Amino acid sequence: MAEVPDTLEGWYVLHDARTMDWSKWRSTPLADRQEITAEFITFVATAESEEEGSSALFNIVGHKADFLMLHLRPNLPNLGILERRLSNLRIGDFLKPCTSYLSVTELSLYEAYARGGTEELDKLFELPFVQQR
Repeated sequence: MAEVPDTLEGWYVLHDARTMDWSKWRSTPLADRQEITAEFITFVATAESEEEGSSALFNIVGHKADFLMLHLRPNLPNLGILERRLSNLRIGDFLKPCTSYLSVTELSLYEAYARGGTEELDKLFELPFVQQR
């Protein structure tokens, strides 16, 4: 997964936890499961390597979900697209959203100071959205 981008504006993070209908999955013919798995792997690889943003797939232990997709993007529409793309895959017929939440990650002013000193902070404080805060 790529590093969190340095931005005061904030990037959006979608935490998308899903459960798998294992009995339905096991009753699906092996050849279909292999095709569905290949399609899902392609989706994950594409989401992980998009030019603007990053995604990761995690196995969940000790939770109601079977796995978690974490998507980091600069805007909300891109997250909605990813969420719908996953649901529209063939594996979407086997997945049920368990929980999800949206968060925003931002560069702290402390980090900005550490990287650029007071000169960098002065530039940041001139930005309208920082002044509004």
